[in-house]
Amino acid sequence: MIRFVLLTTTTVAVALTTQKGALAAVVAVSMIMCAPNWGRYWLLCIACMAFAIVDAALPVVTAGLLIPDNGGVFSLASFAMRISLTWPEAWQWIWHNQVFPFGVGLGGIGGAQRFYAANFFNPSDNLFVFLYANFGVLSLLYLGWVATIGRRLPRNVQSMAIPALAILAFNLGYGAALSMLEDQVSALFIGASAGMLWQLHQVARAGQWSNPFSGEPVDRGPSAAKSFHDGTVRVN
Repeated sequence: MIRFVLLTTTTVAVALTTQKGALAAVVAVSMIMCAPNWGRYWLLCIACMAFAIVDAALPVVTAGLLIPDNGGVFSLASFAMRISLTWPEAWQWIWHNQVFPFGVGLGGIGGAQRFYAANFFNPSDNLFVFLYANFGVLSLLYLGWVATIGRRLPRNVQSMAIPALAILAFNLGYGAALSMLEDQVSALFIGASAGMLWQLHQVARAGQWSNPFSGEPVDRGPSAAKSFHDGTVRVN
């Protein structure tokens, strides 16, 4: 009941901002968080992968579409402007300035353009477009890694992964309409969530607490060395 009230309040608050991308993402994540306990982990994993595919596909498959962008703040006018103006201009900028397959380079699009190409400023308004401009083809690897890092965790640690997966799912969902990594807070939460999921893999693989950088077991005494596979975690 408390979860439902919090999720409903959050959804209403986001709706009042008129941010349609954020609203769609928070509604999707809220519905998953209201699902039965046994299904939340897998549904969030699927959502992360599905949102990542949408992020990459949307600015590509909509290229060349002409959509009316009339309407007020509660319409889809801003989304239509992304399809007909923002994304095509972003691809044009990347095409003329990239060093394939490495993209334009760090600061290749978005706010950084104000320092060296203010007349060509483009917000990108899509996570994949932003990543591709900065990292080129490697953006597919980075986006794919973040979207799949939470998969294949042992059953007894899946509940620990749900908060991190929910954060990633929201940011990947909103990434269809916004370059999330340009916001420092979003970048912090994405990195912390991916790091948490990666660490859970390392801990599960080692069977005990492990070094967060190398994955090697860390000797912290008998209680800390207890295997994750019995469903308990003990720390001295």
